Amino acid sequence: MPIAVALSVSHSLAPALDAEDAFWSGLSVGRADRALFLLAADGSLIRANDKARSLIDADNFLALSLGKLICADPREQCRFRTIIETCASGERQSGAMRLDGHLVVTIDSVRHHACARAAADQRILISAYPAEECRHGTQERWRDLFLLTRSEARVAEFMRRGMDDQTIADLLHLSVHTVRSYSKGVHLKTQTKSRAEVAHLLSRIDIF
Repeated sequence: MPIAVALSVSHSLAPALDAEDAFWSGLSVGRADRALFLLAADGSLIRANDKARSLIDADNFLALSLGKLICADPREQCRFRTIIETCASGERQSGAMRLDGHLVVTIDSVRHHACARAAADQRILISAYPAEECRHGTQERWRDLFLLTRSEARVAEFMRRGMDDQTIADLLHLSVHTVRSYSKGVHLKTQTKSRAEVAHLLSRIDIF
């Protein structure tokens, strides 16, 4: 069903809403091509862009239940819920998973510092995009430029997107130890010392 939010607002709450709008606009910059969902720490939906609404309307991968975002496939819901809960608790900053092999979903912990109460400023940003956007042609180019193995190139792609080892491991169904081994190979072959340097290098040569 379409997402509809009705608000009754007093004048005293207007500045807070302005701050919420600004916060959402800031999160949306550079992500216009993605389905974006902003959740409260308990999983309740706060905001969603047009692509996110269309994704829910299609009811293939994500859906709304009692105002909370859930996986349409019950088999994926437990893992989805666990990642959201660990991000909300601060146990981890981000997570990712593939839904039915077709949709990549990234889950990030973000804070809205304009909120009056510290406990209320936790937000969960969910971004969803087709798995085919992970461009294999790009990975082949990396392999040619840096002599990366196929696995190192796959990991490098997600390093470029700013994901940590645990998130990459979840997304690729690998152990964290294996991801760290591939990351080490990426650093060695690209002559970089940090993930930020890897991202900067790949941006400079216009890989993505």
